[in-house]
Amino acid sequence: MENNIYSRTESLIGKDSLEILKNSIRYPFTDIKTFLIIGVLFFASFISNFPGTFLKNEFMVIVGGIVSLIITIIVIGYELDVLKFGIELKDELPSIDIKRNLKNGIKLFIVDIIYYFIPLVVITIALFIFTGIAATKVTNLEFVGNVTPVDLLNTILTPDFAASIIIVAIVLIIMCIMFSLLALMGQSRLAKTGSIDDAIRFGKSYRDLKEIGVGKTLALIILLYILILVIFLIMAVISLIPVIGIIIAFIVGDTFIAFVQYRAFGLLYSEIA
Repeated sequence: MENNIYSRTESLIGKDSLEILKNSIRYPFTDIKTFLIIGVLFFASFISNFPGTFLKNEFMVIVGGIVSLIITIIVIGYELDVLKFGIELKDELPSIDIKRNLKNGIKLFIVDIIYYFIPLVVITIALFIFTGIAATKVTNLEFVGNVTPVDLLNTILTPDFAASIIIVAIVLIIMCIMFSLLALMGQSRLAKTGSIDDAIRFGKSYRDLKEIGVGKTLALIILLYILILVIFLIMAVISLIPVIGIIIAFIVGDTFIAFVQYRAFGLLYSEIA
């Protein structure tokens, strides 16, 4: 029965995607010590703001925010190393080098901003336009007696306006998915070459995505999201344990998800590297 289920899944999403996922799940356990150190950094970035917030000290809040940002950049810089090791098909975890990790984290942060800038601008413009139209409809509404929320909703969401929102939303979702896939290719090239200039070449990212295959990339992402959902559910249950449960969820859960994702993407990109 299990073999039949596996065979059906394999036929739907491809054997390569399943093999990548299995390898990625095993990967964090190759070096428990390094895994836990990164996990502690994850947790440290989360609690850095707590002292200032608890004591209502603005200066400590600012300092905590800066510390949290630096730690976060170091962690994502390390994640870029995990991606690089996946591309190079190395089975061990990268060593922790604060200087290198900080530098790589800044690079990855810049690349992500560039890739997601266009979708963010388009979404902002769309929201601005639709909000303006809705506000105009409300302004032009003739108030006779008490106007209920249903009256306002019926005035704003006319069939044409609702259809326009749905069409634009679909287009925006498709655009966000495409730019996310391109960003993944850019991140992978950054991990491979270390060059921001090379990583932000949208044409190269498109060619990389086309060579790997959009369907194959999406299949792996869907598998990862299913796995992440399962892990979130498990960690949510563990988090119910007072204090220690939340600590375990951050140190183990978040770190495991990050390692699995970047390992999987590295192995995927290794096919054309």
